[in-house]
Amino acid sequence: MNRFINNLTTKNEEIQLTLYRQWLSQLLKFILPLAIIGVDLFFTWWWLSYGFWGIIVFGVIFTIALFCLIRAIYILRRYVTVITDKRIIHNQQLGFFNKTLRECFFDKIEEISYNKKGIFATLFNYGSLQIKTASESTGLILDRLSQPAKIKEEIINLQQAYVPVKPAVLLEKDEGLIFTEANVNEEKEEELLSENRLIKPGGKQDKENDKIDWGTF
Repeated sequence: MNRFINNLTTKNEEIQLTLYRQWLSQLLKFILPLAIIGVDLFFTWWWLSYGFWGIIVFGVIFTIALFCLIRAIYILRRYVTVITDKRIIHNQQLGFFNKTLRECFFDKIEEISYNKKGIFATLFNYGSLQIKTASESTGLILDRLSQPAKIKEEIINLQQAYVPVKPAVLLEKDEGLIFTEANVNEEKEEELLSENRLIKPGGKQDKENDKIDWGTF
């Protein structure tokens, strides 16, 4: 499962929260197939008394109920929201071969709200988060999460700590290009610095290139 979660993210971001839908809100999807399997097994000898066709009916009912149970477990485990230090990734798993993946960076969020609807949602403290962005009227809806108010506060804290990535600026030099304020990791940064391809304002390379006017960037 960790492998599936990690595949939703990139190497340069850290997972802060992994959220699944509250299991009580999905209880009916498990109770029904389990009940059918139980009843089917209870009447096993009765089905067998009908010979070949009784066995066929028993097998069909058992297989369909088992399939529905496995499908419900699969969806429950893969219908997940991953919150990193940069964005919210929402994987809507609706079936074995049906999913929708949506994401929202913290700097695009304009409003976060939540609601609890129904007696069970109020008693067991689960509800839905709605995240509105400037580009989408409906926004991102994270449904049936436990403790939605707490999750909202944690997202707000991560949003406040988030520093948007600045696009790389390309400057022309005698030979080749120079990257400034590039979004690179430490290893890549050291490589670019050693090749004189990265300029950091106030750094050694910056002082050696006084002809570059930083005020224009």
